Amino acid sequence: ILVGMALICLALVQTSWFKNKATDWATLYLSKELATEVHIGEVQLDYFDALTATDVYIADRSGDTLFFIQNLTADYDLFSFTQDEVRLNHVKIDHGVVKIGNRTDEKGLNLQFLINYFTPPPSGEPKPAPRLVFDKVELIETSFHYFNENSTPPTSRAFDENDMRFTQITGHLHNFEIINDSLTFVIDDLSGKEKSGLDIKNLSASTIISRSTMEFEELQLTTPKSDISDYLRFDYDGYEEFSDFIKKVEIEAKLDGSKIHTDDLALFHYSLQNYQELIQASGSITGPIAFLKSNDLQLAVGNHTRFNGRAKLKGLPDIYTTHFDVMANSL
Repeated sequence: ILVGMALICLALVQTSWFKNKATDWATLYLSKELATEVHIGEVQLDYFDALTATDVYIADRSGDTLFFIQNLTADYDLFSFTQDEVRLNHVKIDHGVVKIGNRTDEKGLNLQFLINYFTPPPSGEPKPAPRLVFDKVELIETSFHYFNENSTPPTSRAFDENDMRFTQITGHLHNFEIINDSLTFVIDDLSGKEKSGLDIKNLSASTIISRSTMEFEELQLTTPKSDISDYLRFDYDGYEEFSDFIKKVEIEAKLDGSKIHTDDLALFHYSLQNYQELIQASGSITGPIAFLKSNDLQLAVGNHTRFNGRAKLKGLPDIYTTHFDVMANSL
């Protein structure tokens, strides 16, 4: 009898009636839980270990797109779910759209309500939502838009850190986890193109993103002309400081035999467009871009210039107005 009932249940979940009911339930549940607009085209349950959904849409609290996924696939072990943790073995996002940023006159990100949903409340309050962990994530032809509506577009460079639009993002991540207000994950390989012309052929790093820090350990960033490694960290007092990235966001970088072409640097200021040089760099660099410092910098520009020593650069990214204070051990 039990086997027969199990077979009936397994057959039931494959019917159009059940799929429609599951879609309606998931839409209503998520809309209520997140207090925002949620739509799902269709849900397909493959017994107890896989889910496929189409046209998944989540709006931000302003009613604009936060996430859209044309095809979503998730593999899991239903019997491993607990009240404290939901772990998905493999998640594939095919043709997704992500739009994250700051709305006009708002300090927090438009996904702050999602961060709050997964953040444990103070002691004594009701239990939080389960911790969400993705063992593996695969991205296919996905786009990412970061915006800050409180900033003014720059006129001296193509790259705008307050209006970043990456397309054709394809790659793999693992150990993706939401911990309080932070995201931690490992980028195995990632490629994509930014509207400024920045062409990322491959990006890999152990990554942490929070409201005060972005950290990339074991960094490997490759473009058609540059190859950068090995550590990069941004510190800030809230995402709103990205509206004045050049002056307010502190950088800590450790370069290990990095090769940076001036064609890539020129995306960050037009004053470098007249140069055609490959710069080889090693050493540690700290400070905001407007005032970078290094006590152990080794540079080689093409075959004609070598530098080893300490340096302070005030006024970047405009190379023509930057003040250089250097102490060379060797030239």
